[in-house]
Amino acid sequence: MKELKIISDDASGLYIAWEKSPIASKYAVLGKDNTFNDTLLCETTDNKVYLPNDKLKGMVGVSVEYMFFDEDEHKELVFDRTNAYIRKLTAYKVMNIRSIESMFGITLSYASSTIYDKYHIYEKQGKSFVKIMETEDFQVTSRKFKIGNTYLIEAYSREEDGSYKLKCKSFEYVCDPTFETPTFIEPKVSVIIPTYNCVRFLSRALDSLLLSSLQEKEIIVVNDGSTDKTKDLLEWYKNRYPTLFKVFNKKNEGTVKSRNFGLQYASAEYTFFMDQDDYVHPQMLENMYTCIVREKADFVMNKTVCKEDFDKTSVFYKNIDDPTNEKRCLVKSYEQFIMDKHNASGESFYLVTLWQHMGKTKLYKEHPMPLFDKYEDVAYVRSLFSYGNVFAFQMDSYYVWDKRLTNTVGTSTTFSNKKLSAQERTKMYVDSVFYFLNDYNEERKDLIVYDALCDIQAYCAITVNAVFRDHFTYNRDNLYMEEAYHYIKELDVLNNPYVKKDETIYRTYKGLLMIMEDAIQKEQK
Repeated sequence: MKELKIISDDASGLYIAWEKSPIASKYAVLGKDNTFNDTLLCETTDNKVYLPNDKLKGMVGVSVEYMFFDEDEHKELVFDRTNAYIRKLTAYKVMNIRSIESMFGITLSYASSTIYDKYHIYEKQGKSFVKIMETEDFQVTSRKFKIGNTYLIEAYSREEDGSYKLKCKSFEYVCDPTFETPTFIEPKVSVIIPTYNCVRFLSRALDSLLLSSLQEKEIIVVNDGSTDKTKDLLEWYKNRYPTLFKVFNKKNEGTVKSRNFGLQYASAEYTFFMDQDDYVHPQMLENMYTCIVREKADFVMNKTVCKEDFDKTSVFYKNIDDPTNEKRCLVKSYEQFIMDKHNASGESFYLVTLWQHMGKTKLYKEHPMPLFDKYEDVAYVRSLFSYGNVFAFQMDSYYVWDKRLTNTVGTSTTFSNKKLSAQERTKMYVDSVFYFLNDYNEERKDLIVYDALCDIQAYCAITVNAVFRDHFTYNRDNLYMEEAYHYIKELDVLNNPYVKKDETIYRTYKGLLMIMEDAIQKEQK
């Protein structure tokens, strides 16, 4: 069943688009009334259509049938259909449910491009539906789910007063976790996951990848010396889905070495790194892959859902959603990409986390991750991005960063359990910000230096502004200024053309150099 995309839905009408098919001779656009009976609204050979409100009278939704002309029978036949879209003004959007067999039961997935706060899961018992579960996640695994039973999902959004409002429903779904494992796959995307002692949540991550609409993928899992049942779990998935998984067991060496280890075995043109305790929207990989290929991009990003607490969800880049953008993506040059990050652009989509982007495998292999025990993403991504020319952002799917598990899930970075002093943490962060000096595109030195300076400007500006405003003597207590001083002096930042154009940045670092050099001279006397 194909996806239906809404380009716009307003008081004047509905503008919809859907996936093209090479064998379709035409498409039939159907309206649905309150009893879900179909009415033919129009036929078209294009894969998009505008429906004015007069055509939609009495209709609560639309769907599209794919048709082809059968030469033998001399008539049009239906061979596929889109998911239905139920108009927001009159009823609800519709979610599509899918299921697979998981190690811990059956996993149901029911994500949509809209992000909801709560889901109710109902099971048909006799002639009525009974609620059996509430969850904040668009994917859930349970032994309660039974093959052949019928389920229905409702999605709710949290209102300002704290109440929940029904926003989206599914059709009735008969549970069928049948998964046809292909005998051979030539992967388009390599997904790499390092893991350590995270059995239950690793299973959730793997299930979300199996439920992905992108079939041509390889899932590379590196077991970094786990002491729990991780090895058994990975053996189960490898045996159940043999052509999709590459599994490696090695001694504990940390996240960075595990990622670099997995990268050796990536055979696809594009690579995506994922954390063990997160999960992905079912269309994320396909949307990112389609975008990066179509736009000839080096890297592509998408939205991130952050589960901060069991009643708090935030969305990074929620504002990047242009209903007039038919491609559903933004594209930028390297300079635009960096500058938009620092000029408060509403279309900035630069984030340093490794799992927020998909990129060319060739670039990852040519520039492997530095061996940092902390802030490795900060160190790596700035350096890596300097080798890219085209950066894209796709709007319709997302990665779920589950911060709820921060204190309960193990990590493969064994060093992270060590207690660090404030000075040690600051030094590690500043060293990671300026790590690019070991590996970066020389042609972009001025821009990458400016990018790094912007990242630590706020930490230094408080003291710099206070010294000049209140005329007090600096006592060398700002750890960021102390750790950054030698980098800043070495880089001759005041002659950087991007720094010169940015009055705030220029003032901060001119002040920092004056204050630090004055303090050092006084100490030497």
